[in-house]
Amino acid sequence: MSFRLVKDMVAAKLGLRTAPTPRGPLGLGIGRAVELAEAPFILIDGAIPIVHPGGQCLVIGHGEIEAGGVTGHRYYLSAPGGKLAGMLQVVEGEECRYFRPFDEVYPASAGEWAFWLDDADGYIGYPSFEVKGALYQRLWNPGRTRVAPLSLEENMVKADGGTSRAEHSLMLYGRPVVTPGGQITEYLLVSAVRVEDGTAWVDLMLGIDFLPSAVTAF
Repeated sequence: MSFRLVKDMVAAKLGLRTAPTPRGPLGLGIGRAVELAEAPFILIDGAIPIVHPGGQCLVIGHGEIEAGGVTGHRYYLSAPGGKLAGMLQVVEGEECRYFRPFDEVYPASAGEWAFWLDDADGYIGYPSFEVKGALYQRLWNPGRTRVAPLSLEENMVKADGGTSRAEHSLMLYGRPVVTPGGQITEYLLVSAVRVEDGTAWVDLMLGIDFLPSAVTAF
């Protein structure tokens, strides 16, 4: 998943297709409006830096990924006022999660890339991951030694009809957080991304579980 792939649409305010695309999971589709319930964000009450987008959003990008024969759908959202609102990741029958951009890193040399992706000691895949004072534990294949990050491709269609493809090397981490609504898991998804023109960077995204019933598509 890469928010950078749809940032140009938010900045340039590109026009949408003349008609929304067919509905996918949860009734979502490019060009369709979606509303996220406020209750999950109210219950977090600042314990995690993820806030409600502020109103009805618009789906401006749809990415598809496949791992282990399972297809995941990523719906990128534009908030009222044209700001990037985040992304809903939906894996049919398994999960619905809401992610927001947290940080981007642009390694400038082979040595800097090795810090993240070295086969023996790259940070993506470590048993734990610390960022900005918070410590997260690896959720995919947990253990005490490093494992290789998951490699996959994301094929995206944007609301202006453009397409793109990105290669990801990623790992999911998490930590328990006590909120006014109870203890929940805060996810950290770390992904080294490379797109077709050769541009590459590292995405860090924070996420929470989101009930399908808290998503309303129009």
